[in-house]
Amino acid sequence: AQKAEQERLRQEQLAIIAKREQEKLEALSKRKQEQLDAIKAHKEEQLAYINGQKEQQLGTTKSKYDELLAYLDKSYGEGNERLTNEKTSNLQGGFVQNEIAKRDMAQMNAAVGNTGGLSESSIIGQNTAYQAARNSSEEHYGNLLKDLLMQTDEAKTNAKTGYTDQANSIEQKISDALMNLNNQASQNISNVENQTFDNMYDVKNSTFDLTYDANNAYSNTLNQIQSEYAKQAAAQQAAQAAAAKRASTPAKVNTSQKQGADTSNAIYGRAKKMIVSGSSKDEVVDYLLTQSGQSDEEIAEILASLGYRG
Repeated sequence: AQKAEQERLRQEQLAIIAKREQEKLEALSKRKQEQLDAIKAHKEEQLAYINGQKEQQLGTTKSKYDELLAYLDKSYGEGNERLTNEKTSNLQGGFVQNEIAKRDMAQMNAAVGNTGGLSESSIIGQNTAYQAARNSSEEHYGNLLKDLLMQTDEAKTNAKTGYTDQANSIEQKISDALMNLNNQASQNISNVENQTFDNMYDVKNSTFDLTYDANNAYSNTLNQIQSEYAKQAAAQQAAQAAAAKRASTPAKVNTSQKQGADTSNAIYGRAKKMIVSGSSKDEVVDYLLTQSGQSDEEIAEILASLGYRG
């Protein structure tokens, strides 16, 4: 009965230990998930911010680039128009001057009487000079327009290079920021995983110690019970051997002595039952004192056989 009760108590204690372990592990798992969710939310928030910065910076850079191209196109158009107008005005002025020169020359030839070959020769010379001046003007303004176009193209090339360099720099900074963000998130996740593992290990290690202590206490209690049973069995065997010895002693044994031995055995059995049922030493002594025919030596012998000393 005592072993069964101890086993029940042990199982009850082990169940409490297991329940507490499960509660602690569940709490750690919940805390881990909360931390991982927080890391994920922070990463997503930072990712959105970084991507927003990327779009804003690239957009600003592109707008400035587009504005610069528009300015260059406008400047080229204005320069082209100005040079074209100058060229047209210069050519028109040359044409008018040539016509006036030819008219004046014809009048002068007529006044001095130059006719025929001389008159025509002077007109041809004037036309030749006019055409040379016109060609020179065409070439001059053509070169100016080429230079303007070349300068504009060069400015556009430089603008595109600058825009590309700035865009690449932004992309690189964003890439570095994203890499740092991912690395930090991975490190934070690793820290949470490792800390949770260590905490769970501590919980399981504590459970192992508590379980070991409970089982060890149970084993010690069983050993004590077994030892008590062994003492009682030895005492009973000693009492039975003493009774058998007295019964076999070739002394004068009358009927009253035989009855006394039987009575002594009955008293011993009753005292043993009291002990097994949980009675204290004092209760057993009180019982023995109430039995007639028991001397102090016999009472001490019975108590000694039952495991009591002193």
